[in-house]
Amino acid sequence: MRTIFETERLLVRELLPEDLAAMYRMQRNPAVMQYTSRGTAMSEAEVRAELEGLMAHYHSPTLQLRVWCVCVKALGDELAGTCALQYNEQGEYEIGYRFGQEYWGKGYGREVCRGLVKYCFEALDMAVLYAYVYVDNVASVRIVEGVGFQLVRTFYSEEQQCMDSIYRLDNPQIVS
Repeated sequence: MRTIFETERLLVRELLPEDLAAMYRMQRNPAVMQYTSRGTAMSEAEVRAELEGLMAHYHSPTLQLRVWCVCVKALGDELAGTCALQYNEQGEYEIGYRFGQEYWGKGYGREVCRGLVKYCFEALDMAVLYAYVYVDNVASVRIVEGVGFQLVRTFYSEEQQCMDSIYRLDNPQIVS
C-alpha cells in the first residue's frame, strides 16, 4: 500500500483490489453519482472494470490520471471515498473527490480537497489547479470556494447536459 498524503483525519493511498466492495457500495448509490460525469449508479462489473483501469494508471510514467482511495484514519483502511488528479482535454490539471453518502456532512470533502491542493502544489510543484463543479452541487461549490478556488466561468455543458462552473487556484509560491 502506497500512501500519497495524509491530513489530520484522512489517509490518501493508492487503490487496491480489496477496495472493490466499498467502492461498489459508494458508486451504486444514485445520490453519490448524480453529480459525476456519469450521472448514474454503476453495476458491480462496471466498478470492477473501473477499479482495474484506475490501478493500471499507477504504472504510467505520465501524470494523466490518478484516482486514490480516501480512508478515515479513525475507521481503519476501508475506502470512504476517492480523490483524483487528471490532466483534462483542456490541458489543465483538474482535481476531484467523491465520498460515500454516510461520510457526507463531516467536513471530509473540504479536508481532502485542502490536502490534495497542498500535495499538488508542494509535492508535485504544480502552478495551477482547476475544479469543474456542477452548479447544482452546492456542497462541492462551498468546498472549492472555501479552499480558495476562484470562479472562472459558468457554462452549459452539452456533454453533461447541465450547468457547470470552472474554478481555478494558483499556487501562491509560484510567480509567473
